[in-house]
Amino acid sequence: MEGVSRLFDMVFLQQRQTLAKQRQQGGPSSLAGGRPQSGPCIVCVDIPDPDNFLMVLRVLRDHHGHHVDVVLSPRPVSFAAIPYGAAFLEMSRRKEDPVPMSILLGRVTLEKQSEILAHPNVKPSDKAWFYVDEDLTNPRVKEDTKLYLEVSRFRLITFLDAHGISRSQYSLYTELNLESAETIVPGMHHSFHKPDFAFDFKYMFFYDLKNYDSEKAAKIAGLTCSDTQRFEAMCKAAIKASDIPKTPDGTEAATILSSALFEAAVTKEKDNPEGHMLSQKRREDTRLLCNVYTQLKAKKCPTLTYSSIEALIEKHKVTNTKPLLYLGGPFTEALKIVKALEGPRIGPIIAMAGATHGNSNIFANQFNILIDTVSAKEMLRMAHAKQIDLTLLPTECVKAPSTCSTCSPPCR
Repeated sequence: MEGVSRLFDMVFLQQRQTLAKQRQQGGPSSLAGGRPQSGPCIVCVDIPDPDNFLMVLRVLRDHHGHHVDVVLSPRPVSFAAIPYGAAFLEMSRRKEDPVPMSILLGRVTLEKQSEILAHPNVKPSDKAWFYVDEDLTNPRVKEDTKLYLEVSRFRLITFLDAHGISRSQYSLYTELNLESAETIVPGMHHSFHKPDFAFDFKYMFFYDLKNYDSEKAAKIAGLTCSDTQRFEAMCKAAIKASDIPKTPDGTEAATILSSALFEAAVTKEKDNPEGHMLSQKRREDTRLLCNVYTQLKAKKCPTLTYSSIEALIEKHKVTNTKPLLYLGGPFTEALKIVKALEGPRIGPIIAMAGATHGNSNIFANQFNILIDTVSAKEMLRMAHAKQIDLTLLPTECVKAPSTCSTCSPPCR
C-alpha cells in the first residue's frame, strides 16, 4: 500500500512540474502528454457505475470517425450476497455504537474478519453480514463474474445504441481467461454492491407481455420445464412489484426504474449453513435471470461479442497505430497492453486514478488503485521511470473540483 502511495506522489509531482513548465511556455494543454488528438484509441473501464458508460460515450464522440477499442474489466461479484437493505441504515445510524462506515463498506478478508467481529460496535445480530468477500480465485464467484460480464456487454451496447453510436464504431474486449485478472479484488463488501447488472431487467420481466404474439422468453432462452416455471414466477413477482401508484407529477415512481423489480423477483432469505447473509438460492435465481436476459439480447445483437486482450494487442502490433489509452477502471488490462506495446507503439495514457488530498475518498486508496494495487504500482513505476507517458486525473477532478489543483484552468 505504502509503495503505491509513494509512487503516486512521485508521478503526480512530475506531472505538476510538467504543467508548470507548460504554463510558463504558454502551452495549449493541461495534460502532461499534450492535448489528446482525435485518432485510434483504447478505453479501459470497469463496469459497475454509470459514469464508466458515460466515459466510453465521451471517448466515442471525441474520436468520431476513428475506431475505438473498448476494454471491460471484470468486477468480482457474488450473486449469493444478500444486499444490506435497511440493515445498512440500522447499523450505520443507530444512536448508540453505530458500526463504522469503513467496516460496512470495506472488503472483508480472512485477516480482517476477526478484527471486525471483535469490534465493540458490531453486535451479535450484525455479525452475519461480515462474511469473507470471495474473489476470482473462488470458482462460484468466477462463474458469477463471467455472467456479469456478459450482461454488462449487452447493457453497454444498449446504452450506446440509445445514444446513436454505430456498432461499427467500436469493438469490445475483456479477459476471456479470468485467471489472468485474479489481481483484481472486490473493492467493497459484496453486500454493499448494488445489483447494477439488473438495471435493464425490466425489459426482460415485461418481455412476454409486450411481445404476446412472439416467441416466449423462456423458449428463446431454451429453458427446461422447471426453469421455465421458476422464471415465470419471478416475472410475476417483478410485475406485481411494479404495480404501484404514480408519483404526484404523473411519472413512474423511481423504484420501478431501479433494481427494485429484480429484488422482488429473487430470493432474499439466507440459506448459508454458517448463518452468513448469503443465499445459494439467490445465486441460482440471479444466474437464471442473467442467462435469459443475455439470450434475449443476443437475438438483437448476435455479432458484437468480446475478443481477447491478446487479440487487441496483436491488432495494434500489426497496424502500428500508436493508440491513445484512456483508463477509467483498474490498471489490470491497461498494464498488459502497455507492456506489450510500450515504446513507439503506445501513445499517451490518461488515467482516472489517485487523489490529491484524499478528503473525498471512502478508502485510503482511490478505488481504481484499490481494486488492483499490484498493476497500479507497476504502471506508476513505469511512469516514474519515464517509460510511458502517463497523465493522472485524480478523483477531486470530479468529486471536489473546487479543490483540484491538477487542471489549468481549474476543473470547475
